[in-house]
Amino acid sequence: MGGGPAGLAASQQLRRQRVPHRVLERGDTVGYTWANLYDSLTLHTGKHMSSLPDMAFPRSAPLFVPRREFLDYLRRYAESFELPIDTGALWNGSRGPTGRGR
Repeated sequence: MGGGPAGLAASQQLRRQRVPHRVLERGDTVGYTWANLYDSLTLHTGKHMSSLPDMAFPRSAPLFVPRREFLDYLRRYAESFELPIDTGALWNGSRGPTGRGR
């Protein structure tokens, strides 16, 4: 799984259950795809529907969170839960990860 919202949420839940796993993010940072989208992008769902497990958006966040703020949230989420993320990692089918670094 990658280091976007779904992968981070899954990782957090696996970690909570103490299931060994790794998140393989092909980019050089958590939320790489979000980091490279257009600046004016804003979530079209309210923050109450867009937060990840066990970490709400701050009260100060606008109802519809802009891309930059969402990206910061993803990074805080990964750090807060100490998720096991390998950046620069590629999956090579059944042979497993072919990481370029961490």
